[in-house]
Amino acid sequence: MILDLQISSGGAAWTLGHVARHPLTWLWIAVSAAAWPVIVLLAPSGLTGGAHLQTSLIYEVAFIGLFIGALVGAHLVERGSWFLARVGPVRRLALELAALLGTSLVLTLPALMAPLLLGGGRGLDLPDLLARAGLCHLHLSGLVLVLLRLPVGAPVRLTGLVVGIWVLPAIVDPATLAGRFVTTSLDAAQYLIPGIGTVLADLAWKEALAPIMGMVGAALLLRPRPPIHALRNPR
Repeated sequence: MILDLQISSGGAAWTLGHVARHPLTWLWIAVSAAAWPVIVLLAPSGLTGGAHLQTSLIYEVAFIGLFIGALVGAHLVERGSWFLARVGPVRRLALELAALLGTSLVLTLPALMAPLLLGGGRGLDLPDLLARAGLCHLHLSGLVLVLLRLPVGAPVRLTGLVVGIWVLPAIVDPATLAGRFVTTSLDAAQYLIPGIGTVLADLAWKEALAPIMGMVGAALLLRPRPPIHALRNPR
């Protein structure tokens, strides 16, 4: 029990420390935060659209933050494989999910604070946004966990994540069997499209969780790749 707590707390501190030192973290937070004062200042002129467009932009910001968080989290999970190899498969999966959650929160919450504090969230259904963002994060995490267990390098994994999330859902026909499979299993952005139902509706969240549980289950069954640094902490 004590060893579990030491591994969990050490892994969490290591992950958050690396996220805080990553240049991409501060670049994304600075760009997203600086953009909203401009949007608010130009809103009276109509150049940045009304409340509906600003609400849609908040959903876009949430998705981009979650996507960048998944990329950074995948990199850190791979680098931390030297201590993840010390724990069992279930505990390892839980630690990987916790690391991905930490990076997503660090990269998404600060980016959303600026529009909410500057009044960009007028008319925003905050519980629906949080539910959608949570499902999007879980979907991205499931994809990352499966890709981390495939015998491919980081460039191939990054390309596969981008193609799977953005390219394939845009070119397939959702009316076909293959299109429905791609949309259901790969399109993590589908949760953050405002105006298309609500994930809090009757049984909608259960239907949304089905592919996520499938990917997490596949990650649990697949054998993790050998750690990059098997014997020591890579400093």
